Amino acid sequence: MKSGVLLNRGLLFVLIVITAGILRYNYNEVTLDSFGVQGDAAAYLVYGTNLLDNGTFSRDRKNDPPIPDAFWSPGYPGFLAGSLKLARIFDMPRLKFLLTAQLALGLLTILFSYLLAKEFLPGFWPLLPSALVALSPHLVAIGQNLLSETLFGCLLIFSIYFYVLGIDRNRRLYLFIAGIGFAFAWLVNPVSLLVAPLLCAAALLARNFGSSSDGPSLRQVTILLIAPLLLIVLLWTVRTAVSVPEGALKSSDRLLTNLIIGMHSDYHDIWRAKHSDKTDPATLDEAAIGGSFAKFAQVFGDRFSEEPLSMMTWYLMRKPLVLWSWDVQVGYRDIYIYPIKNPLYERSSPAIVSYVFMKHTHTLLLLFAVAGIMFLSRKQQEKRWIPTVIYLSVVYTSLVYIVTQADPRYSFPLRPELYLCATYFLASLVGIIRTRNNRGKDSVEIPSPL
Repeated sequence: MKSGVLLNRGLLFVLIVITAGILRYNYNEVTLDSFGVQGDAAAYLVYGTNLLDNGTFSRDRKNDPPIPDAFWSPGYPGFLAGSLKLARIFDMPRLKFLLTAQLALGLLTILFSYLLAKEFLPGFWPLLPSALVALSPHLVAIGQNLLSETLFGCLLIFSIYFYVLGIDRNRRLYLFIAGIGFAFAWLVNPVSLLVAPLLCAAALLARNFGSSSDGPSLRQVTILLIAPLLLIVLLWTVRTAVSVPEGALKSSDRLLTNLIIGMHSDYHDIWRAKHSDKTDPATLDEAAIGGSFAKFAQVFGDRFSEEPLSMMTWYLMRKPLVLWSWDVQVGYRDIYIYPIKNPLYERSSPAIVSYVFMKHTHTLLLLFAVAGIMFLSRKQQEKRWIPTVIYLSVVYTSLVYIVTQADPRYSFPLRPELYLCATYFLASLVGIIRTRNNRGKDSVEIPSPL
């Protein structure tokens, strides 16, 4: 690529990052005068504070010392505890420091989206997914909430990028960094447990895998990716077995709750009508199941036998659409998980323009991303294994949420991968059109849009 193109692309990317920083900073400023920390965010903050002040992973607010539990994952509370410690060291208001840390994670997500896009999209194409990540109202808004999605999204795209580098460059160090990233991603969100094993299998798809005599073997790839994850899982399992008392909440309780909720297609409607309704079907089922996975399997089997068509439609069609829809379901409204006073997207003209653009192109981008799958089989395309890896990560993570509880909030961390897949479709389509207009070319290559 010509140096002028590289320079111009770099300058445009810097402009994207600056725009994203300004957008997120101005949005976060509203939070300081808003309703404060609420709901799950408040529980995460309790976890982080207990870790920092008592060295105990717990959301217990009543006992001193707090009673340990393992209901939520420790990754994000650990991030909060570290941030709170730094806030004290630098004598900064803790909420302002935490929002600054979230903003930094958002900018890093844009950076790794751009770097990953450069690995398989030449020319100016990598700027498109970067710009979409920068402007996404969902990613801007979730960064203002003290929730795990921002950290998880950053870790996931970071890990995929270093995995791609490790395979493409035959570098063991990059693969080990990816393995550490996937391990920490699991600590933040256990949904990502099988992403690293899936990508070990996907290593066989890399065209240049094993092309160098000093490159990593498939066994080495597996060890470098899986060993950090296994170590982290083992350490957390041992800690839970040793420290968490009998009867305390564990991650299995949370999984079962999500499975029960996910079985009910009317859960979101009932929740929005009355948050604390103890007579909704999901709550009644949870009481009847009594924490037993075997009982859940029996209830699910009975429900499926009674209404097979309805259940199949819910799981195979409606839940995927809910997961990737625009409006949050278990939340305030629109893109907002919690109520917010005078949000930026209702008082700033540039922010409103970006919001309208992203909302009206959301469905189209989803369709582009799905349509991009058909180009993965085109052998003429260089490095098609890279978008294949991205698709595998998105599809697997989506399936986990479809099996459990599907809410648009859970798809927020996957937006960078969504935009990469949508861009892949557009670039491939343009490549085919240009190739047909240029019959002298022997293979289909993804061209620069300029």
